[in-house]
Amino acid sequence: MTSKKIKTNGGLIKMILLILAILILLAYFGFNIRSIVSSPTFVDNWAFLKSFVIGIWDHYLSGPVMYVWNTFFIPFVWNPIMNNLSKQG
Repeated sequence: MTSKKIKTNGGLIKMILLILAILILLAYFGFNIRSIVSSPTFVDNWAFLKSFVIGIWDHYLSGPVMYVWNTFFIPFVWNPIMNNLSKQG
């Protein structure tokens, strides 16, 4: 019988190294992130994306998600966890 070792460490460090590598690569090719983010086109696109996502949440997703949250998650997941924690502490 062989058991597989599940590796759970190193995810945060890998993410930091990946972001650092991307930033170094962008700098090497001459991209200025500050000028890209502060450009009027990026600001306008970001505002559009933000309003789009908020609209989708408000008109389509908030009702079903809140129903599932209040009907299933709170009574069957959250409350039992909180009850067990209060009994232990």
